[in-house]
Amino acid sequence: MAWGRLEQTFARPDYAKYGGGFAEGVAVLDDSAMEFGQLYRSSAVLGAGPELPAAARPDQWAGQPGTRAPHWWLEKAGDRVSTLDLLERGWLLMTEEQRWLDAAPKVGAALGIAVATAQVGVDFAPDDLPGFRAAFGIGSSGASLIRPDGFIAWRSVDVPADPTRALHDALAAVSSATRAPSLALPPARLH
Repeated sequence: MAWGRLEQTFARPDYAKYGGGFAEGVAVLDDSAMEFGQLYRSSAVLGAGPELPAAARPDQWAGQPGTRAPHWWLEKAGDRVSTLDLLERGWLLMTEEQRWLDAAPKVGAALGIAVATAQVGVDFAPDDLPGFRAAFGIGSSGASLIRPDGFIAWRSVDVPADPTRALHDALAAVSSATRAPSLALPPARLH
């Protein structure tokens, strides 16, 4: 991410003269892509492969793991809030599907990681449900796992045959967790 920002700085006409050709040939990205649309690649993200660009406008990512969870307007307990108001308190699994909600506490207990859940349509209501699904890149039975820093760690477009195993494997990988039942914290549910 830092290297891309450096290249972008010296690829822009106002700074190119100071770069001595350093970023010659680098395509200039939209400002919103550089500020809010950078792709984070690490072992703490599943599915952010090298074939993806280093940055894109946030609306182009559609819930891509390795990007910030998108802002979307919601109604929660009578208030208008953003999806961003639900984040950065710990691991969060957002879904409409009950099978994911049933899996989260089991997985959290097995790995010793608190996983909060937020059920679409119950805990909050997006102002545009199809648009919300598209913004997060999930179907009506899919799920998005968001890291404590607000980045999407993993997603499943739809529910697989064994959602508990899928969530366990994903969370274990992105959190570098090992089986530690003695560290299990009670799961939270956003209300």
